[in-house]
Amino acid sequence: MGTMRQKAWKHRIRRIVKRVAGILSSLIAGNPRIIFGLQQQWLKFGYHVLDLKMAAWVIRRPEWLMTKSSAVPALIAPELPDSTSIDESIAKRLIGRYKAIREGERSSPNLIPENSMWGTLRQDHYSHLRGLVEKGDSRELSQYLAKIFRTETVNGYSLGTQFDTLPHRWPYLAVGIELSIVTLAECLGILRAENHEQGRTAYWRLEFSEEQLMNALEAHFGFRIEAPRFGDPRGIIFGGRFIARETCSHLYTAHRMREIFSREGIVDPLQIVEIGGGYGGACYWVRKLLGNRVATYTIIDLPEVGLVQAYFLGSVDPSSLVLPGEAREDISSPIELVPYFNLEQVDFKPNVLFNQDSMPEMPQSEVERYVKWGSENLKGLFLSFNQEAYSPWAGTLQVLVPSVVSQFPQYHRLSRETSWDRRGYVEEVYSTLKH
Repeated sequence: MGTMRQKAWKHRIRRIVKRVAGILSSLIAGNPRIIFGLQQQWLKFGYHVLDLKMAAWVIRRPEWLMTKSSAVPALIAPELPDSTSIDESIAKRLIGRYKAIREGERSSPNLIPENSMWGTLRQDHYSHLRGLVEKGDSRELSQYLAKIFRTETVNGYSLGTQFDTLPHRWPYLAVGIELSIVTLAECLGILRAENHEQGRTAYWRLEFSEEQLMNALEAHFGFRIEAPRFGDPRGIIFGGRFIARETCSHLYTAHRMREIFSREGIVDPLQIVEIGGGYGGACYWVRKLLGNRVATYTIIDLPEVGLVQAYFLGSVDPSSLVLPGEAREDISSPIELVPYFNLEQVDFKPNVLFNQDSMPEMPQSEVERYVKWGSENLKGLFLSFNQEAYSPWAGTLQVLVPSVVSQFPQYHRLSRETSWDRRGYVEEVYSTLKH
């Protein structure tokens, strides 16, 4: 009898709530500002107090935070233990070359103003790393590099220390990594593309185990998908593989580049120049996916960022790494790191010019310099995978890449598409070949 009374009370309460909601709906139907104001205040509470803004930024599909979602927050993989035997060879190469690079920059025109976004980040994020290199202690530098993905040096192109002050945010990353894997599988047609309007959210677990999903992805690409653990990046163990947040994002970039090359008839050998390379993740996965099709891969970047790239790419494949001032002769498919002020010293005509996630944040004059260089030297495609946010820095809007490219008639836009991997990012393809 008690159970029946409880059910009756619940049914009565639901009827009352439904009736009151109907009355309120009718009252405010003529004044939508009231309901919008109520909803905005509720979301303001959720975004600020419940941290939904940060959760949605990391997870990127807010519906994965809904109660009916099948997403399972995994644990972040444990930090790697400190190694007693550290290889100092990369650190010694960095120390040996960095002094000459800095002297070359000092004698070059000032292309990066200190009050620009890049100028500010150089001072805020890279001062400790720069100090270690200038100190010249290869062992101390090696110990720092062994944990570099847990330092502020990589803040921006990885998460670094961004959540350390609020550690409850790190579990968001695990769900975000799961989503990056699922998105890559959706892009390839391995999984159905989810629709936020209807159907299950994170439904994929009804069809695959983690290992089965990874096996399906690896069957498509033809190799094992796992992030290198040099620098101790944060990530999760998924289907027996270590996956960082950038792993599937960079692999997606490599996949899209291969599709574009095939569609536009870009033939081997691939001579790639990447403007701004992050820590080298895109380079790693492009070379892994395209193999010996890549004749040379040159990254143009700030000297400090080049230190991170040299450590990561040099740890993965030290025999292919060419630092400024080193010879690349007799090296098969070299990875060449060139400081931004030495752009004119690139001594080959690329058939691929590529930028991802950095041109909008550069000084306008720098973007124009790179695009102009491409208009004079590129014999192929310019790929821009960037955001176009209305986000001023020090009162100045970030650079809009299509606006800069439009100044140079040598470029012809072939396509403009939104990204599968990241909401709010645009993938554009331009050609300098006559059509």
